[in-house]
Amino acid sequence: MKSNLNKVILIMLIPLLGITNLAIGQALAGGYGHSLFLCPDYTTMSVGKNTWGQLGDGSIINKSNPTNVNGLTGIVGVASHDSYSIFLKNDGTVWGCGPNSFDTLCVGIDTNITIPKQICGVSDITAIASGNSHFLFRKIDGTVWAMGNNLDGQLGDGTSNNYRTTPVQVSGLTGIISIAAGGYHSVFLKNDGSVWTVGNNNFGQLGDGTLINKSTPVQVSNLSGITSVACGTWHSLFIKDYDTGWSVGHNGQGQLGDGTTINKSTPVQVLGVYGLSTIRGGSFHSLFLNFGGTVWSVGDNSLGQLGDGTTLDKSTPVQISSLSGITTMAAGFKHSLFYQNNGTVWSVGNNVYGQLGDGTTINKSTPVQVSGLCGQVSVKENSTKKYVYIYPNPCVEQLNIEFNSNEAKSITIELFDILGESIRTNTFASLLGENKVKLSLEGVSNGIYFVRVNNSIQKIQIAK
Repeated sequence: MKSNLNKVILIMLIPLLGITNLAIGQALAGGYGHSLFLCPDYTTMSVGKNTWGQLGDGSIINKSNPTNVNGLTGIVGVASHDSYSIFLKNDGTVWGCGPNSFDTLCVGIDTNITIPKQICGVSDITAIASGNSHFLFRKIDGTVWAMGNNLDGQLGDGTSNNYRTTPVQVSGLTGIISIAAGGYHSVFLKNDGSVWTVGNNNFGQLGDGTLINKSTPVQVSNLSGITSVACGTWHSLFIKDYDTGWSVGHNGQGQLGDGTTINKSTPVQVLGVYGLSTIRGGSFHSLFLNFGGTVWSVGDNSLGQLGDGTTLDKSTPVQISSLSGITTMAAGFKHSLFYQNNGTVWSVGNNVYGQLGDGTTINKSTPVQVSGLCGQVSVKENSTKKYVYIYPNPCVEQLNIEFNSNEAKSITIELFDILGESIRTNTFASLLGENKVKLSLEGVSNGIYFVRVNNSIQKIQIAK
């Protein structure tokens, strides 16, 4: 049944016991054969294929149990698509590791990078995205910068030069609030709800009704009110009005979720999923998360990456019945990752390199828990859970913070910017009988901020 969510949404569940919220920015990422995890202390771990040093642990040895990424602290976001790993720090810098032929990572060394190094030429970054061999960076001023492979024009600077080893600005775009990178194309969400795309368009993934590559961004046809974007290798995904899912591009395995396997060059609605908070695209599969914490999947299932216990492709979404309370997720080449509100992470699909992080190299068609992650152990199912709800996001004049008043006696709410500077702090000493407080945003400029609620943190966007 379709949810009546309107536009006031409970954006994220933040655990207040034991484990702080894993997610500020993108907390999970899946590459071709490896996975990245953001820990509660803002360090990172990785697992899986490590041929080019993409795990960032100083070696080129594959791992089937999570290993620490060396030398990084203050990390607030991770991204990967192919064999690269990139990391966003809370000072607005970006760091990377993995293959570096032709200095693709812009770190000045034409060799594999096994310990992350700072990517040159970018600062004040609030969001990152990685394609097969190109990278996108959103700045705090709403502009986007790009570097890496540009053979299909995916960097959006009006050229199709082979490689850009230093970042270039994407042409003509301002007010960007979200970015996503496919295999060889890029997707940008503006603050007016419109979507813009650039790069490879062989399968119609740019959504402009053509099959012609573009080197400067074009607007996706017949889409408005978009609140989230994502990419697979050859397809693009969108959430409209915090509710319905839409998709465009390659559909050979049914990954568009419209009940067919026919490619589309203009967006079609995903069947049977509503109240969506998050979407993710793998190589040929798609994941959908609703605000109730339920996950649906569609497309290629050859290695069990849809998590429904089979290896049969699906052209309409199926629920992953073993998962609940999911707050964020990621899709790799042929594997999927899920963060649960009790602090555990679950994985499913291809595991030939150990990328599922369960200590084996055996593929799985139902989710298994990632072992030894961030010093965590399995959380008992009867553990007490207490949550804070923060909404709306994006927000305008005020934030609503709801909580379990039966348990909470006081709460401190702090708003701070991407560089960690405190903007506003409110402390509520007595909450008995109350279950909601408000934080005024009057006088706060548009941009990306973090909200600290006691010891947990969530990223928000202010868009007045």
